[in-house]
Amino acid sequence: MRNKYLEIGRNHFKLGEELNDLVARISFKGNRAEITDMIFYQGELKFKCQHCASLCCRLGGPPLAQKDINTIMKAGYDPGEFLDSTSSDRFRFSKSMQSVMRNRQDGSCIFLEINKEGSTYECLIYDHRPALCRLYPFQLEVVDRQSFLLRVVPCCRGLNDPEGEPVNEEFIRRHIIKAIIDLLAVPSQ
Repeated sequence: MRNKYLEIGRNHFKLGEELNDLVARISFKGNRAEITDMIFYQGELKFKCQHCASLCCRLGGPPLAQKDINTIMKAGYDPGEFLDSTSSDRFRFSKSMQSVMRNRQDGSCIFLEINKEGSTYECLIYDHRPALCRLYPFQLEVVDRQSFLLRVVPCCRGLNDPEGEPVNEEFIRRHIIKAIIDLLAVPSQ
């Protein structure tokens, strides 16, 4: 597989400069399970979660695909505990999104909990997180049936942490490819 960096994006930003949100273009074979190409537009981007939940979990739970709902149920939770039946028009659901995660009174995700020291946050279902949570701070923009753009949510505090992992092909394969495939899968009708 080619792993190209476009010269225009190679040193596009440094800490303190404005972040270009386009990270990569990723192409799949027809079934979207096998990557055929990744073209990176940023060679210097790093990420390390700060467990601050500032701009993700504290702003509420995500839309959920049926697969997400099933996974959380297998972890021992009843849908009545975590699905928000009153927010059906909060998002315009794509074909794959079925419901929305319930929020606490303060607007944060129902599964967000502050740690014992009170300094960072923890997800009670971390190993069973919905696809959108596993993807954050990245988002997808579909280009066509076999490729999409991977963009970054530039307000996340974990971006460009000096101790972060480089966002490259290995990072994508290790951390977010399963979430990407889950999100791109079209549910059977």
